[in-house]
Amino acid sequence: MPRPAFTTFSGTLRQAFTRFFGILLATLPVIASHRCKEGEKHHEAPRAPAQPPVVELASFRVPNPRSEKSLIAVGIYGYRVFWATDDIVLVTAGNRTIQAFSSSSGNELWRRQFGEVIPAVTASPRHVFFSQGWLTSEAGAPRGIRRLGLATGRDSANPGVSLESAPDSLIWMEAQNGLFVLNSSEAVLFSEDLQTARPLGTWDGLPFVSHAGKFVLLAERTGRCALFDLDSPGVMRKFTPLGGQHGGGIDTPFLSNAFHAEDGGLIRVVDNSWLTGRICFHPKPDAEATVIDSENGHAVAAVHWPTSRLAISGTEKNLLLLSTSGQVAVRLSQIAADRVLSLDFSPSGQKLAALSGDGRVKIFEVAVP
Repeated sequence: MPRPAFTTFSGTLRQAFTRFFGILLATLPVIASHRCKEGEKHHEAPRAPAQPPVVELASFRVPNPRSEKSLIAVGIYGYRVFWATDDIVLVTAGNRTIQAFSSSSGNELWRRQFGEVIPAVTASPRHVFFSQGWLTSEAGAPRGIRRLGLATGRDSANPGVSLESAPDSLIWMEAQNGLFVLNSSEAVLFSEDLQTARPLGTWDGLPFVSHAGKFVLLAERTGRCALFDLDSPGVMRKFTPLGGQHGGGIDTPFLSNAFHAEDGGLIRVVDNSWLTGRICFHPKPDAEATVIDSENGHAVAAVHWPTSRLAISGTEKNLLLLSTSGQVAVRLSQIAADRVLSLDFSPSGQKLAALSGDGRVKIFEVAVP
């Protein structure tokens, strides 16, 4: 049966309207773009900053640290990334494994696994030092400092030194060509071959330890600090920075890290239980601080004094690169799939390693312009 004329006209009209609106909708983005280019350039979204080149370590895959039953494994003695040279980066995994990687290719160079917890580890351009015997109760079990060759991971000709207990902190100090050791409240500077030791002073507690030039800073969660001048053995300056006294309540801020510059400047990373990390920049310990939000909740930090740069990350997985006076230079979002647990600059300051809670390490090229 022939279709009525009005039905045919209605269908034709519907098709025409469909085509017209289809063309109109297709051209709207072009019109909007043209108008923006002509008269609304100030409304253009800012371009995202260029991401630094990244190398991911090829074979470093460990269980999520959050799954560890021991609080020690996720606390002070947790997973850590650190540098020996600009070419070799090291990772401690679960405190029982030390791995060395090429920072350019990400390939594993060697790994050593041990049957005990390793509470402290550091490296020179030639050796890796770590403490042993920390949780060992067996009579006659070795306690002290053990030394490996950096190139191979094998025990060196002089494999270590015996002490009454395992050191709590080890830091290699290249300028002094020596190993700073905090052992049962005694601070000592060892030679690289571990054959000579120079007493520096005593400190009761378990602090965060950092260094710059000839100074070693010990800082505790309460805010209490001590500064060793390695040119003056036996002389230690104890102080609490202005605004740095902290208590023990759940809402009370606590110190999570601190860094002291050779010129007397002090950087404190202050945290509490509510994911509100803050960074405090003191020109001097007794001076008022400039305070900024870490933008990372619970924050981890690394500093490189020769290039005057500070890196901040943490539970929010962002990354801030700042000057050591507090000016933000680079801001990156979501650099990892899980919280960032450890950061460290390479000796030259040209690279930054970040270890996240999913067991991955990324190396960022952060060369100074």
